[in-house]
This record gives sequence, structure tokens and C-alpha cells, in this order.
Amino acid sequence: MNLDTERILFAQTPDFSPRANKQNSRGFRNQGFLRVLKDRSPRHAQEPEHTPDFSPQVLDIIPWYACESQYIKKVEVDPAKVQSLVKTALARVVHVSSQKVNSENVSFVIEGYYEAVKELLSAILLSHGLRSSNHQCLISFFIKTYKQYEAEAHFIAHLSFLRNRLNYYGELIDKSFYEEHKVDIDKVIKLLQSLLIT
Repeated sequence: MNLDTERILFAQTPDFSPRANKQNSRGFRNQGFLRVLKDRSPRHAQEPEHTPDFSPQVLDIIPWYACESQYIKKVEVDPAKVQSLVKTALARVVHVSSQKVNSENVSFVIEGYYEAVKELLSAILLSHGLRSSNHQCLISFFIKTYKQYEAEAHFIAHLSFLRNRLNYYGELIDKSFYEEHKVDIDKVIKLLQSLLIT
């Protein structure tokens, strides 16, 4: 995943940061945002192609222990339900991708992509015999289980932040965000699919 570390700012989710309220997500001015730093260490030869060439710091993703104690339930692995979630997510991606994106609908296009990501994360969680009543814990499980995809986890958290600001505060998303990060969104979706296959 080739994210531009000079321009990407990852957001804290409003659920877990007192600094995130009443800020304009479109301008990326929130003091809780974290500029990602390059990782100068050499990449291991066995690392998958999705691995980013930098490592962001973890910021305000709900701790897994908090998820386990409050929001996570052990369930029987149900391959049919996993496949149903994947099918729904991919159908959503097809629908959202068919939209002609403009400044009027871009916020809802991004929201649609996040919902697809959330469904894929739910499928991954279910494939491990777990279910969550809090969608933030889907991200927490992802970063705990796939530490090599820390950058992707923060990008997903950023999408979650934008979606929450849209749903709870009516803050629209600039079209420029879509234009700059459509490729990143596609790569995250493909990554999540590949994790379910393997």
C-alpha cells in the first residue's frame, strides 16, 4: 500500500479522543491527527506485497483488552455467514464503484466504501470465532492480529473517523480526499479479501 506519507494525516476516532470533537474533518486540522513517519529499516524479503514502506504510530485505537471485556463474544465459526458478509461487502463495492462521483455525493461514496471495509473486517473476526458489538473493535482486532498492516489499520480508522463525523455531525467529505485516496481504499479492500482467502 503506497500511501503518501508527506500528505496523509491519520485521525483519532471521536469515540476515544476528547480532542476530536467539534473539529472539521475535511481540513485535517484536528490536533489529534498524526503525521506518519517513514520507516528507514529495510523490508524483509518474505513480507507480502501489501506491506507499506513506513510504519505509523498507533493512536487512539481502542485497546483489544477493552474490546474483549465489553464488546467481544465468542461464537462458533460459520463459513456460510463469513461468505455472506464477503458477498455483501463486494456487492456494496460494485454499487459504490458504479457511481459517478461528484462533490454532492462523495461523502456517501466514502461512507459506502467504509461500510464494505467494516463488513470484511466482520468476516475476518467471525472467521476467528468472534463477534463484536462495537465496530471500532474490528479495527482493534485487525491491528492486533495483523501487526504488519499497522498503516492500513490507521487508514481504516481514518475512514471510520470521516464516516462518524458525517453520521453524527453532518460534516461532509471533500472530493479531494476521494481523488487522493481512491487507490488506497481499493488496496485495503483487496488486502482484506486476501486475508480471508489465506
